Amino acid sequence: MKGFICTALVVTGLIGAAAVNTAHAQVTERMRFATSFPFVVGHKEMPAGHYIVSPLDDNNLSVLRVTNGRDTAFVTVIPEGVKANEPSDNELTFTHYGNQYYLSEIWDALDDSAVAPAQWVADERKEPQRKVAERVTVPFEKMS
Repeated sequence: MKGFICTALVVTGLIGAAAVNTAHAQVTERMRFATSFPFVVGHKEMPAGHYIVSPLDDNNLSVLRVTNGRDTAFVTVIPEGVKANEPSDNELTFTHYGNQYYLSEIWDALDDSAVAPAQWVADERKEPQRKVAERVTVPFEKMS
């Protein structure tokens, strides 16, 4: 019985720690980045260029706006938590499948956290064996 209670407490603690860790994985500031290639975010194809990513509003940090001033996409993101090989700089990751690059992750080095577009995560779950041609990282700069 003692073993069961100890195990239950340890499991509860681990779940709580994971919840606290992923709860802060949000994009709370505007950021700026540039790509030399077109990419897909959510279901929208965006041309190469300079972009600003920002939360939709202060009350909804799980929806991001990605815009270059002409084209705008809205994407729901989910926390990814801690990574095994954490990058030391802020970066966006684009994964290349077929003839498209897809925004697949936003890593915030200061917060040690990442978010991923929900559509990307859902597609990965549907097709976990997809062959990745390459992953490209692009640095971003936070804006005040």
